[in-house]
Parts: sequence; C-alpha cells; structure tokens
Amino acid sequence: MKEPDDIELYNRVANKADDAEEAFNMLYDRLSPHIYRYCRYALGNEALTKDVFQEVFLRFYQSIEPDRKMTNVKGFVIRIARNACLSARTSKHYGLSPLPDEIPTVDPGKSYEQQELLVAFRGAVECLPMQYREPLVLREYDGLSYQEIAELLELSLGTVKIRIYRAKQMIRDQISPALAELIEE
Repeated sequence: MKEPDDIELYNRVANKADDAEEAFNMLYDRLSPHIYRYCRYALGNEALTKDVFQEVFLRFYQSIEPDRKMTNVKGFVIRIARNACLSARTSKHYGLSPLPDEIPTVDPGKSYEQQELLVAFRGAVECLPMQYREPLVLREYDGLSYQEIAELLELSLGTVKIRIYRAKQMIRDQISPALAELIEE
C-alpha cells in the first residue's frame, strides 16, 4: 500500500478525519528531522533549538485550516521554522553554542583525516553568515530545490543560486588550509 503524501496527510488533519491524529504524527515523523536540523543550523544553540522546534510544530498544528489550499507542506513548515528562528535570534536570550557532533556525522570507522575534514567542514558552515548558511542548509541538508528555496526565503532564483555558490566558495576557502595540512602529514 502506497503511503499518503504530505498534502493528503495535511488534508486529513485539516478536515478532522478519523485518522487525523495519526496523519499529524506521520507528518511530524517525516518533517521533524528537517525542521530540527534547520533550527539547529539557524540558531546554533541546542537548548534554544529544542524550544523553537517544539514551538514550530505547535504553530503548524494551530495554523491548519480546512480552507487553506496547501501545495507544499514541508515548505510551509520550514517557513514557520524560519520565522520562529528569526524571532528567537532577536530575543535577549539568544546565544550561540557549537553545533552538535552529529552534523555531519563523524563515523568511528573513518580515518582520523576524514574526521578532521568533517570537523573543519562543520566549523566552516558555522562561520558562514546567515544569508549564505540558510540557503546552503536548505539545499544540501534538506534537499529543497533552488525554486523552493527562492519562494521560502522570498528571494529571486538567481540570488539563491549565487548565495549557495558563494557559501560553497567560503567553505572551500576555509577548508583548503586544513586539507593542505592533512595532505602534508
């Protein structure tokens, strides 16, 4: 049996179908890894990420209406997450902490050099200005298309492509010395 898509699940919740709770849980299970990762990269603070993450799904649930024509559930929830993260970043309680080790994953089976490169990569992503980090994370970690990112961030398609390109250039520039050092060893 084919699993229902996000829009079908959204409609079940919106129309208060008999399986609305199950449908919302399925949406949560599908979207939560993407939303958590987005919030973590946007905020850089573990405790604040957890709070904002919960707030995002509460806002999402409260915003579900039968009259709303939903075309992209994931994009809609990411927009809620983006707004919640922007609000949290402007609050007086905002403070950065290092990203957790699981982004990207360090595999114990990998060589020391590979692990060092992953640490350098994670550090380079952390250092990116938000205007470059956000579209890069949405593209590379959440798998959104350039067009979806443009719509979500309310930017032109060309601007999104340029920002992602520049983000990759900045990461490359920052990692190059670490890579050269690893090669020399």
